[in-house]
Amino acid sequence: MIKLEHSLAKLRQSAIEADKERDLLREEIKRLKAQNELEREDKDFYHKNAIESKRQKKMLKIALRKLQEEHATLIEKFEKISE
Repeated sequence: MIKLEHSLAKLRQSAIEADKERDLLREEIKRLKAQNELEREDKDFYHKNAIESKRQKKMLKIALRKLQEEHATLIEKFEKISE
């Protein structure tokens, strides 16, 4: 009978420890999910930022090309006038 009670006490203690471990693991899962969400938001932000920077770079290249063409045209006109 004493052995049975001793075994029952060990099982209860083991169950309590398992519950504590389960609770700790649940908290860790919550923390990791929150961290994952933050990292995903950061990734999306930087990805969108990179795409926008590339778009702006293309637009600036086009604008620069137009200005260079206008500059060349104005130089040609000025040289014709100077002659």
